[in-house]
Amino acid sequence: MIKFQRINTILAGLVFISILLFPQFKVVESLPYFQFIDVLIPLIGLVLFLQRKTIVYSKFYLWVIAFGLIIIISNLINYENNHSRDYFEVYKLFKYGIVVVLFSTINFEIFFKYLVKPVFLVLVGVNLIHYFNVFNFNEVIKEYYNGGIHIDLFGLDSKGNVGTKRMLGLAGNPNINSIVFLFFLTLFFPLKNSSRSTISWFVVALFMLFLCQSRTGILALAAIVVYVFVSQQSLYKYYTLLGIIAVTFLLSFLLSQNSYLNTMFDKDLLKNNSMMGRYEVWKHLAAMIIEKPIFGYGGYKQYFYERNLHAESQYILVAWRYGIVGLIVFFGVIFQPVILALKNKKTIISLFLILFTICIGVCSITNAPLADRTISILFGIMIGFFLKQKLTINNE
Repeated sequence: MIKFQRINTILAGLVFISILLFPQFKVVESLPYFQFIDVLIPLIGLVLFLQRKTIVYSKFYLWVIAFGLIIIISNLINYENNHSRDYFEVYKLFKYGIVVVLFSTINFEIFFKYLVKPVFLVLVGVNLIHYFNVFNFNEVIKEYYNGGIHIDLFGLDSKGNVGTKRMLGLAGNPNINSIVFLFFLTLFFPLKNSSRSTISWFVVALFMLFLCQSRTGILALAAIVVYVFVSQQSLYKYYTLLGIIAVTFLLSFLLSQNSYLNTMFDKDLLKNNSMMGRYEVWKHLAAMIIEKPIFGYGGYKQYFYERNLHAESQYILVAWRYGIVGLIVFFGVIFQPVILALKNKKTIISLFLILFTICIGVCSITNAPLADRTISILFGIMIGFFLKQKLTINNE
């Protein structure tokens, strides 16, 4: 068992490092991009299979299986519109489930100390190198990390004039990058007796979040702060926490001139191009959902590619693809673990899962974070940690 513990921790470390730091790659032009984790999945599956008698299963896995079946059924019903690549959504869900099982077998404290903190420091360093374009590093992000047009427009407005820098990082997208730092921010969130060292980690994650210039990221931060206040958790002093956030925001403002975030306070927010564009897409997709409300249109990625559309909402995307049935099961996949966490919210891991689920839930309103491979795996990691803690408590 000890031998498997070490193997599991090594594999979990490789998963964590690779999704945050390694670039994606193409094996065959006709297939989607692969990540290093895709190479690891067969090995992880074999190792977990050898431990199958010691793995404790959760009802959560039934929700994952049910959602996978919904995807297959929806694709089969809409077979004329769907291609083989649309079935990769089933593989992504399988990968997500495998990651949850893997991380439900490892020790959180050891992983946090020896992997989370070092990887976070590397990520901060790489992001700052990108932000200041040291050694022309942005060309690397553009070519290998899906930077694309975001790099071309980095530090520029839509007209090509000098504008606000929105930190893309290795995610290649400021909104996705902000959720990456929200993941770390929840893990570093100040508790009642937090040391100055712990608060320093939180401040760095917070600072990096602000440099991403993501409105949804900031709204997610506001949502978890409100939750902490309303739930009256025994965390760091509430007004001190607000002070830390305010000072960190001001420091980031001095560095980045947060003109993009200023639109959050614009009374005409709903009339700006970003929100108007989202509204038009949502209206278009909502009208189509009404036409096929039960099982939707299947994966049907080609529909979005041909029209250069982005759903801009995880909930609308799932409802469009897999109908109301799919959306209900999707809610089970996302929120069933956090419901369990809320019943036992005094434990640290439960709190981390609650806070990160709030972040995912808020960001999913105007983005599709779980369609991103890195964010879906990070969410799976957090759920795995929670299931491990739940198992430990049940065995005590």
